Amino acid sequence: MSARYDEALRTFAKIEVIEPGNVLAEIGRRRASALADPPRQKIGAPAETVICVKWGTKYGPDYVNRLGAMVRRNTSRPVRVVCFTEDPQGLVDVEAQPLPAPGLTGWWNKVALFKDKLPGVSGRVLYLDLDVVVTGPLDPLLAHGGDLVVMDNDYVPGFNSSVMLFDVGGRPEIWNNLPPADVERLDGDQDWIALAAPDAELWPVGWCVPFRLRAAREVPTETKVVVFPGYPNPDEYPAEWVRALWR
Repeated sequence: MSARYDEALRTFAKIEVIEPGNVLAEIGRRRASALADPPRQKIGAPAETVICVKWGTKYGPDYVNRLGAMVRRNTSRPVRVVCFTEDPQGLVDVEAQPLPAPGLTGWWNKVALFKDKLPGVSGRVLYLDLDVVVTGPLDPLLAHGGDLVVMDNDYVPGFNSSVMLFDVGGRPEIWNNLPPADVERLDGDQDWIALAAPDAELWPVGWCVPFRLRAAREVPTETKVVVFPGYPNPDEYPAEWVRALWR
């Protein structure tokens, strides 16, 4: 283990002693330990399917339809766009499939994407949150290596699960090992993914960025996807470039 990871482990261990149950310290400790080992190799061919999840009424079908249109404009070859939802009404040119695990709420439906099997979908997939804006070519993301690829969390230790690449059934432990108590203990799905898969690979720097921190005025040239954690949402058109691209 390198001195850098060793120092990180000591730091996060101290925090856990001072503040038992600190989730961010637990995430940091597991991540530092995992990075000391070689990452898993890519499994399978480039992704040919883009998936998303729509649950409840927070985002309407227009968000799904716009996402599908952005995907098609920014890929060089045809890809499937599949939305897992309990309400397919209003979806246009997007394939609907039932939620993988009915009964979950909100973002916890994303954890169910790691089940052994998904309705109507197999192979390698690129997952996108509904509240993202595609700003560049997606081909590099679809063809990227890595067993599980996620966004870095620019604000705290851990991951941002807005943009993920994985093989269906390739990481079943993320779903199978979720303790019911952690649904109450954790802030959301991305904290659990960081705890369950601390060895996940991160997207290359700049490929996927948060709006407020890195794209509020303009989109970096290397960026392919801008995500909108918290507020504002794309439909509030917080920048002129959003009006031009979110369609």
